[in-house]
Amino acid sequence: MEELNNNSIYSEQESQDIDKITEKEDIYKNYIFPSLSRRIQALFIDAVIIFLVFLGSSYIFAFFNDVNPFFRAAIFLFMVFLYEPTFIHFFKGTVGHQILNLKVTKFDNPEIKLSLFSSFSRFIIKWFLGWLSFISILFNNNNRAMHDVASNSIVTFYENEKST
Repeated sequence: MEELNNNSIYSEQESQDIDKITEKEDIYKNYIFPSLSRRIQALFIDAVIIFLVFLGSSYIFAFFNDVNPFFRAAIFLFMVFLYEPTFIHFFKGTVGHQILNLKVTKFDNPEIKLSLFSSFSRFIIKWFLGWLSFISILFNNNNRAMHDVASNSIVTFYENEKST
């Protein structure tokens, strides 16, 4: 068993771990975080965009007699399963995020974009947890949802520093 520090209830390793967490939290001490409603607005904008792409592609395909089902499937698969993770990886957010001035980055360093793997992990966790993940924003100091915590990501504003 590790020795406890001067009257501390934490071991030395636990104290170091707490210090690391505190350092990460300090990165964001001057940030303003998007609210739950702002993030839902971004999700709604993305849903409208996906709908419009489906509607537009159906309209275009109606002009052609024999449209290869591969093209229909490719559009469906991209918009449903690839749109969010690829946009987050390449552009730090979806179109909905961009319109609302939001970006999704690594929690450890808000200037670094998420890896493609982390973006897909975030999407899959968000998809499985659904609204429960979003509701968790209300109970996190940095307004991080469960899928943000699990994928080591954070959603912030592009211009997020509080004016001093």
